[in-house]
Formats: sequence, C-alpha cells, structure tokens
Amino acid sequence: MKVLRRTSVLLLLLLVASCQTSRPMMAATLDTPPKVTPIEGTGLYTISTTIVAKSPPVGASQDCDSYQGSKCQIDVKVKIESGVCYATLKEYVHLLDMTKTKRIEWVLPAGYQFCTRNGDGVFFEKPVNAPFDPDAHGPCKQSYGWKRNDLDNIVYGYFLRFRNDTSTLQCEVDPFFKNG
Repeated sequence: MKVLRRTSVLLLLLLVASCQTSRPMMAATLDTPPKVTPIEGTGLYTISTTIVAKSPPVGASQDCDSYQGSKCQIDVKVKIESGVCYATLKEYVHLLDMTKTKRIEWVLPAGYQFCTRNGDGVFFEKPVNAPFDPDAHGPCKQSYGWKRNDLDNIVYGYFLRFRNDTSTLQCEVDPFFKNG
C-alpha cells in the first residue's frame, strides 16, 4: 500500500510539472536529488529540492533602453491576461563603463509601483557581495534603482517584484545584466 501511495504521489507531481509552461532561462539545476520524507502517521510524503541557479542568459547582451546622464534606464512593460501578470523587459542588459553608468533604474508603466515596505524591489537571484547599493525603503513609487559602485565583469541574475496601484496583483520577472 505504501508503494502504491508513493508511486501515486510521484505520478501526480510529474503530471503537475508537465502541465506548467516555462521558458528556457527558468530552468534550474539541483544540488541534490529530490528528498522524499514520510509524514509520520499519515501515509503521505513531502518532496523537497534545493535550487542552486537558473540557466545562464541566452544570446547577446543589449544596451539600456535609455541613458540619462550616467543613469541606465530599463523600461518594464506589463500585460495582464486572465488575472496573470506578464512583465517584459530586456532579458540581458550590458552595463557599460563607470563613466556611462553609475546608476541602474527600472521604470514601471503607469498603474504599477514598487512598494518596498511590502517586499517589492529588485533583488539578486541569490545573495552575493556585488558592488551595488539598492534604493532605501520608502513610499511606493514607479521606479526603483541601484547605485553602482564598481565594475566586476560578472553576469548577475536578478528579479523584480512589483504590484499594481491597488495592490491586488503582484508581478515578478527574472532577467540578467552584465556588470562591465
């Protein structure tokens, strides 16, 4: 009976996973095989994995959408379909030398905002000691930025989290940039 339950749970997980769509950059590598743990006295199991990294960016890097002084601006486009948020921006931006880019700023369209007090902002894919300082927490606003302190020639994975003005829908997207 336990073997049947295990097999049923694994088949259900495979079925659910096959129904989800993903783009190639969302693929992840695991540092260990999935861990199956019985839940005592229930006959059920939990399955856990550890994701280490998403796939590297595909294709050549692109310039910022615009430069204003020494600021690289990245414009975010948002489309809502069936209550799901689809955010798009340049997938892989190349930051030029320090005289050209001392600040990166992500700009949302009207009707969307970064509310840092609610956990919105721009975050590295995993904790790193990168040469950037994020904007301080504050009121909700249509843009969010990082001050760039140095150039290290590393490709960084990051993600944006923001919401609509009424805070009824939260959006995320996970692109890359090269620092140098």
